[in-house]
Amino acid sequence: YDLLLMKTKTIILAIVALSLTAVFLVQSCKEEEEKPNQAPTCKITSPDNGQQITKGESVTILADADDNDGSITEVRFYVDNVVKGSTSDFPYSYDWNTNNEELGAHTLKATSKDNNGKSTSDEISVILVVDGNFEMIQVNGGVFTLNSVGVTIKGFHMSKYEITNSQFIEFLNDIGCNPDGSFYDPTYGSVEYIKMDDSDCAIDHSGNSFYFGGSSYAATSDCPVIEVSWYGANAYCIWAGGRLPTEAEWEVAARGAKAGQSAGTYDDRWAGTNIGSQLPNYAWYYDNSNSQTHPVGSKMENEQGLHDMSGNVWELCGDWYGSAFPYGSDNPTGPPTGSNRVIRGGGWYNCDGYCEVGFRYPYNPSFSSNDLGFRLVIP
Repeated sequence: YDLLLMKTKTIILAIVALSLTAVFLVQSCKEEEEKPNQAPTCKITSPDNGQQITKGESVTILADADDNDGSITEVRFYVDNVVKGSTSDFPYSYDWNTNNEELGAHTLKATSKDNNGKSTSDEISVILVVDGNFEMIQVNGGVFTLNSVGVTIKGFHMSKYEITNSQFIEFLNDIGCNPDGSFYDPTYGSVEYIKMDDSDCAIDHSGNSFYFGGSSYAATSDCPVIEVSWYGANAYCIWAGGRLPTEAEWEVAARGAKAGQSAGTYDDRWAGTNIGSQLPNYAWYYDNSNSQTHPVGSKMENEQGLHDMSGNVWELCGDWYGSAFPYGSDNPTGPPTGSNRVIRGGGWYNCDGYCEVGFRYPYNPSFSSNDLGFRLVIP
């Protein structure tokens, strides 16, 4: 009897074990069946985010896409949210012809789609320019303090260096500027872009073209352009696919923007430093300039990667000058009218106080000077 009872218990336990195993297997199958389809991956690998591209180039947009639980059926490519092409063949790419595109910033997007209809997108920003001889730095937007006011600034791209003589010469020759530096501006009429009859001007003209002649204030063509008016600076920026910086953008960039906030240096007196004895490492000004401009980028950059935001030459802004700054708190652009534009940053002729990032000064848009230049912004 005992032996029979033991065998019975063994059989019952075996049945229970088999039942539990069956339940587990069924449950596992259900879980496997119910596992949701995963979306595919998508990543633009070329060009780089923020890359500068010369208009007229054919640019290959290359995307890396994969699907772990299915297959990629299509990768679609967009420029500024307009479909430009698609492919189902690896490698996933599209050749973008930039001939008919506008200068400035463009958004490139790639969207991968799998056999279950799931999709994933990736996008980057590139900058289309007239030529590739200036480098742009991306300045991320955010909320920044300007003159004790919280101001929202949208992200933008700013030229790493002040615009040079050689860059401005290319512009003058391309537009067919008059030999005396005057031009009929489509917005402002007949104005002077650059003061060619001033001996301080480092640009000369002969025959049918402008060229670098040099002056006692600019020894080489990679020094910042001088003797340029606000009208000339504004026209150059439009020609290059951008504009002059707003006064608010300029100060935020000079203070290092997000990088300056993160580093705790946003409130520093000068671009790059808060220590007077270190200023000669960052700026050309009265104490070290030898009374002339110097090649752009020959001093240290600030936290944002921008050179010469303090010193070398004053920099023109797009705004009309107003006594109140900032003029508004949401991407301010200055007063609607005025008689003077804004200049910032100080120059080679100035003492350290004028080179502080918070110092601002009014300037007649028709005037020019041997210590006044500008830089480019592309939104």
